[in-house]
Amino acid sequence: MADIPFIPADKNVAELSFRVIFLAIILTVLLAMSNAYLALKLGILTSASIPAAIISMGILRFFKNSTILENNAVQTAASAGEAVAGGIVYTIPALIIIGFWNHFDYFTNFFIAVCGGVLGVLFSIPLRRILVHDQSLKFPEGRAIAEVLKSSVEKAGIGDILIGGAVGALIELFQTGFKVIANSWGYWFVVKRSLFGLGAGFSATMIGAGYLVGHDMAISIFLGAIISWLVALPVVSHFNPEFVNHYTAEQAATFLWNSEMRYLGIGAMLFAGVWTFLKLVKPLSRSIHTSLKAYMSKGGKVDTELPRIDKDIPLPYILIGTGIFAAILFLFFQFVLPLGQVGLDNQYSPTLVFLLYFMSYL
Repeated sequence: MADIPFIPADKNVAELSFRVIFLAIILTVLLAMSNAYLALKLGILTSASIPAAIISMGILRFFKNSTILENNAVQTAASAGEAVAGGIVYTIPALIIIGFWNHFDYFTNFFIAVCGGVLGVLFSIPLRRILVHDQSLKFPEGRAIAEVLKSSVEKAGIGDILIGGAVGALIELFQTGFKVIANSWGYWFVVKRSLFGLGAGFSATMIGAGYLVGHDMAISIFLGAIISWLVALPVVSHFNPEFVNHYTAEQAATFLWNSEMRYLGIGAMLFAGVWTFLKLVKPLSRSIHTSLKAYMSKGGKVDTELPRIDKDIPLPYILIGTGIFAAILFLFFQFVLPLGQVGLDNQYSPTLVFLLYFMSYL
């Protein structure tokens, strides 16, 4: 990552204007909704930063005095909305699964998202500098976004994204509207009490999602499907012959997936989460220590002479904000959403510690 910023640190240009705030709110809402839908449908969260950067470039180009930092502010807001959407769709449905809720309450979800999102931002501020300068972190998505934003200097348009959106909408129309193009295929058969088979789906949405998440994640998802359907499914079906004996091959595959197979994926996600957490403990602890040491070395005073790119919200404000929102969430989980009723632990401090690590990672 280049040490020299694209806009010199001593140069003051427009960054947070009314048009930026308005555009950021609109794009954040739209992209958060679409990402929540994709996360629930596909099980993966796509990047909102690159589409937001491209769309904001296409809109802000009509203003003669727009700057690259304004585009960056818009895509940053959209990225935060994407993270909040992921936090909601990957956690709140658990309340339905465990039987604590039988419906989704809008205002409760909104309150949790606001408090969790603000806490995530506050936790990430002390870690920003050391994470950005950590040479082992490549930030591939950040690099891609930087290149997209740099192209805005040459007044790049949004023609490609409009064409891609039109083609995708046309494909979806023929698939789900006119029903003239198939969107899935599957073949299942039984060999000696073991069920074999594999299915595939085709959707412009999934193609776009695959492009955004990159080939590494796409390959991992493909390998997971191969392991699940061609390795685990025959083994599980062999030890559960009642499914194969009483249902067709396709029905048996569906029932086995709902009752047995999905727990393999849950276990894989839990293991990956724990492994990632263990890898992050040391660098994040070092980040917090460095931030506190730097602040204390200044005698608790905020350095107003810092370059523009090195200025952060003062640490006392971060601590006060964290304490306020942590207290609000504590009262919320005690009186409004008492998770202890379903056997969950009432200890709150470990929750904040995990939130610090996980939100910083996001």
